[in-house]
Amino acid sequence: MTKARAVQSLDTSLAIKLCNEAIEVALKQNDLSAEADARHVLSQCLFTTGKRIEAIEEVNRAIEIRHETDELAKESVSFNNLGIYLTEIGDYPAALESSFRSLRIKEELNDKRGIGNTLINIGSIYKHLNNYDEELKMYERSMKIAEEINDPKMLAYNHLNLGLVHLFRNEYDLALGF
Repeated sequence: MTKARAVQSLDTSLAIKLCNEAIEVALKQNDLSAEADARHVLSQCLFTTGKRIEAIEEVNRAIEIRHETDELAKESVSFNNLGIYLTEIGDYPAALESSFRSLRIKEELNDKRGIGNTLINIGSIYKHLNNYDEELKMYERSMKIAEEINDPKMLAYNHLNLGLVHLFRNEYDLALGF
C-alpha cells in the first residue's frame, strides 16, 4: 500500500483513540518522552479532522515536555508543526515565531535538511503576509542548502516557490528561469 493510500484509508477516530490510550500508558509509566510522542501524533490527527485548537493545545504540551526532557530534535519538529497549524488558522505572527524557534534548534543541531525544509515553511508564511522579499530570501537560503546536500525534492520545491515569487512580483523573465 502506498503512503497516499494509507493516509486516505486512515481511520482518524481510531488513531485518536490509540493516541489517547498511549498517553494514558505513558502517564502511568511516568514516561515523558512517550507522552510527548503520543501528544505530537495526536495533534496531527486532531488537525487532520479539523480540530485546530485542540491540535495546537496538544502540540504545545508536546513542546513543553520535549523542552523539559531536552529532546531538541523532536522539540524542533513540534515547533515546526505548530507553525504549520498556526499558519492554517491565519495567526501568521505566531506561526513565524514558532517556525523560527524550530529553525534555531535545527541550526544548533546542524540539521541541514531540517533547516532547508523549515526555511521553505517560513517562506510560505511570508507569502501569506505578501512579504515577497522575505519569502524570496527564505527560498534562496533553502535552495543553497538543497544544492549543498543534493536533495532533489527540496530543490524542486525551491524552484517552484522561487518561480512563483517572481511571478507574483511580475518578474516574468526571472520566473521563467525556474
